[in-house]
Amino acid sequence: MAPEDGQWLRRADFEQVLRLSAHLIDPAPRTVLEPLLDTWLANVSQGLHALGLPTEWVGVEAAATYAIMLKDNKVSDAVGQRAARMLLVLNYEEMCQFPECYCPRPRRAAEQKKAYVMNCIAHACGLGDPSKSERDLIHNYLRQGRWLWVIASIVGLGFALICSEELMST
Repeated sequence: MAPEDGQWLRRADFEQVLRLSAHLIDPAPRTVLEPLLDTWLANVSQGLHALGLPTEWVGVEAAATYAIMLKDNKVSDAVGQRAARMLLVLNYEEMCQFPECYCPRPRRAAEQKKAYVMNCIAHACGLGDPSKSERDLIHNYLRQGRWLWVIASIVGLGFALICSEELMST
């Protein structure tokens, strides 16, 4: 049956969908979950979330903490890293809605909200006046987190958290 608008997936798009769907579940999900289970109790005993993430995830300082943890590979398991990226996106979007509630400095005259929030996060990371590559790194975590939210909206959060790294690099 033809779609109502008469649009079919182009062959290349269809092939990409098939290729990427093979990466929705890691071929060895046990390797994704074992490190998580090994560190669960240790994380909780240290006052962290069971995934090894700080329990405070809202605000500029929290966003900076999450970005630094991702940059320094402080979250050892893939599930925790993905959860950190997803929480970073939620935090960033909230801060972009109400930057005056979160950013410690006044907004510059020509500074757009998203750039303002990004600069505040980068500055809170201890970068002073952040370089383009430092801002790009934070932006990349946000891009990956958004991609995880897209995957989660289609196949569910569980699949998004254990998908193959191949899917994340696409």
